[in-house]
Amino acid sequence: MTALKKAYPELERKRLSRREREREIGAGGKFKLSLEERVFMTLFFPRHYLTFALLGFLFELHESNAYIWRKVSWNLLAKLVTNFLFPKAKAVRIPLRIVDRLIAHQAATAS
Repeated sequence: MTALKKAYPELERKRLSRREREREIGAGGKFKLSLEERVFMTLFFPRHYLTFALLGFLFELHESNAYIWRKVSWNLLAKLVTNFLFPKAKAVRIPLRIVDRLIAHQAATAS
């Protein structure tokens, strides 16, 4: 949790630094849940796989906010874990046509 608390401000600033923003960063409402509660909600979701209505009810949020913050927190956690485990790794994109060829080859050799 300490690593997340240190990395969170920078990740949040990057998330909020988009061109089409109409308001300054920091304007608007404050979070109802703390960072720890948002992380807990994010980790609670895949374990119990609840509907967002029920997740919102349990954490006293509207279901749309439960969806948004589960998605945002999941992305932030993924970036943090990826940067922590693989600091110099770069994403590799494999063209779909190559994947199709591999699947076709696998199917042909399996028959």
